[in-house]
Amino acid sequence: YAGFVVAGSIMAIPLIRSLRLSPRSFLYGLIPCLAAAVVALSLVQPVRETATQVWSRAVSSTDSEDSSVRMHLDMWVVGAHIALDNPVLGTGQETYPELFPRYRDAVLEPSRASAFMPFRPESPHNVYLAIASGAGFPALAAYVAVIAGFFYLVVRALKAARSEWRRIALVALLAAVAGHLVTDTFMTA
Repeated sequence: YAGFVVAGSIMAIPLIRSLRLSPRSFLYGLIPCLAAAVVALSLVQPVRETATQVWSRAVSSTDSEDSSVRMHLDMWVVGAHIALDNPVLGTGQETYPELFPRYRDAVLEPSRASAFMPFRPESPHNVYLAIASGAGFPALAAYVAVIAGFFYLVVRALKAARSEWRRIALVALLAAVAGHLVTDTFMTA
């Protein structure tokens, strides 16, 4: 959901410009359309149930006491400790499952560590922590440099774009990658 919000926000910029609307008039037009869509969709039973589930899950992701959120945070803590203990070369690709039990017992509270006893987490559920723990901080820096280079080149192409469609396509590309980068914070490739 966070990735969708980031991508949608980035895509709104060229849409507003291409429609030659001020941000305020765009919002005034968007709000009734969204309200009508919500009302229409809420009347259809399967859509209403799905929307309720999506809303409940989105709201629960802000509750740090939610079991899924707590487990993700614990896996991040373990991944961060692994990365900090092995900052230059990491521990090797795909070694998180083997190292997790040792770090789990050392860095998590006993009650949190015992919650993981029946599980074998395959990753920290965060691409950036997975890279740092598996290959070290220099590899993470290289990954971030590639991403930064991509953004630099696309923004430069965006400034030079003469066609409105090319600008929209480049912004869509930026939005898609930005949304992907946000979702990488909560999952593993």
